[in-house]
Amino acid sequence: MHSSQLQTFLLLFTRLWMTSYSEVTGQEQVDCDDPELDDLFLIEGESLWFTPQQSNQNSSFTWFWKMSQDIIQLSSEETEPVHAHGDTLCVLNITRERSGCFLAREVKATGDLTKHYVRVNVVPEDSPKRVYTVEESDTNIFIFCPEHALHPCNRLNGTLSWYKDGMLLPEQHWDPLLVSDATAKDQGRYDCVCTWIHQNHLYRSVAPRQLQIIEQRVYLPVRILAPIEKQQLADPGVSLLLNCTVLCGINLPSSQCVATWNAKNSDLQSEGYNQTRHVEKNASKKTIVTQTLTIKSVSALHFTEEYECLGERHPGDSESIIVHLQPRESLVSLVTAGTCVFVLFVLISVMVKCFVIDLVLLSRRLFPFRLGDTGVKVFDAYVVYQMPSHEKPIEELLCRFVSQELPHILENMCGYKLFIHGRDNLPGEDLVELVEERMRKSRRLMVILTPCAASGVTETYEQPEGYDWQVGLHQALVLRDLSVILIQLGDTGPRGYSHLPPALQHLIQKSAPIRWTPGPCTAQVHSRFWKRVRYLMPATPVRTYPLSTI
Repeated sequence: MHSSQLQTFLLLFTRLWMTSYSEVTGQEQVDCDDPELDDLFLIEGESLWFTPQQSNQNSSFTWFWKMSQDIIQLSSEETEPVHAHGDTLCVLNITRERSGCFLAREVKATGDLTKHYVRVNVVPEDSPKRVYTVEESDTNIFIFCPEHALHPCNRLNGTLSWYKDGMLLPEQHWDPLLVSDATAKDQGRYDCVCTWIHQNHLYRSVAPRQLQIIEQRVYLPVRILAPIEKQQLADPGVSLLLNCTVLCGINLPSSQCVATWNAKNSDLQSEGYNQTRHVEKNASKKTIVTQTLTIKSVSALHFTEEYECLGERHPGDSESIIVHLQPRESLVSLVTAGTCVFVLFVLISVMVKCFVIDLVLLSRRLFPFRLGDTGVKVFDAYVVYQMPSHEKPIEELLCRFVSQELPHILENMCGYKLFIHGRDNLPGEDLVELVEERMRKSRRLMVILTPCAASGVTETYEQPEGYDWQVGLHQALVLRDLSVILIQLGDTGPRGYSHLPPALQHLIQKSAPIRWTPGPCTAQVHSRFWKRVRYLMPATPVRTYPLSTI
């Protein structure tokens, strides 16, 4: 081969090699904003021995380094401060000039191509970016050394050490570092330091970790605190706030507790809705999250929609409740309903008060019953009255009532048995014994009151005429064996009841007498007067006893 031909061949080969190299390097676009790119933060003077995860040592690797806008291929020359060893990137005593984005092209034995990205950043020593915070609540805590700091110790037989707040922890050369019985004093910065030798030079890889001990987390079953009612009242045309409040546990991160509003037929992201999230902070450390759904203007469509309040804990369980909107009653309808109820209550109260006597008398007829002690009593009522001595009309009125009206209505028409003094006592009987015996055999004491004499003469209540008064009042007030029925004949007169004994005046103050005036109305058993008398009488008359039982 001639020299000219050799020169031409070498020129063509050089051009071909340069073209193929430029095509290879030009095709490799190292994107520093790639989402799969790993970020490492180091300070000046540290060293990096980095191997991509899931890489295979038996594959073929080519490393590229993006410096500013230039992309160069790394060499494997170990004397270079930045070089590559197969699948490993080595950056010695890093400076800002030696940082940047790196790409590893891995060609597997099968011919498949995989790309690995990493970005190495140089930051100040106090930069928070290089410190990873470890939040733990367990008693025994493990702090792991990251792979980029631990890798040279595994590959190059380096020495692993742990520092806490800049102080060496003796005899701690293992990964992970165990912090036993952790308390608040164990919080702080922990540095994982790997010291390794390369080409007879000593290098250090450091990875700081900030330990923060939080209180014990308690995972509770998800519980919806609001809404409680499945029916929510709403006013048409007015905005409405619906709160979905969820309790997930105690001392949990708010990101693990989620409250959500869902609708069956509506898009809650549309213009008519708005949602906000609120995390409640309380002294009990309960993790409570509220999602507020705002309906800007309630319409008829909202009353047919189903709204679901969904509470979820990640990881964990969930709970939901379905809410329906219901139109609120207007003020007019509420006032009308309240007025109707009030009027109805008043009418019922008036009717009961006016017709309570009729209702009781009717119930006695429909549901008759007999008391268990009726066999002991012989008379339904012992009738006691005062016989005036100075007023002829009053005397005639009394005789008419006692001898005609009273027996005719109560005995003949109602079946009661009365003992009327002067009518039922036997000749020759001892008056004192008769009064006491008949009084014990009676169920009621009926006292007939007459008007006071117009002349002002005071009637007396001395024995024997007034003895039954004394016994009856003693039985009613002291022994409480008798119920008293007071009947006033006509008007009380100018002196009222002042002429009566004090005990009888006391009874009158407790229960006003029933007034009887002669006339066609009071002669009827269904008159108002006789209904009141029958109401105060026993529910059922006593059985008829022969006279020998007395």
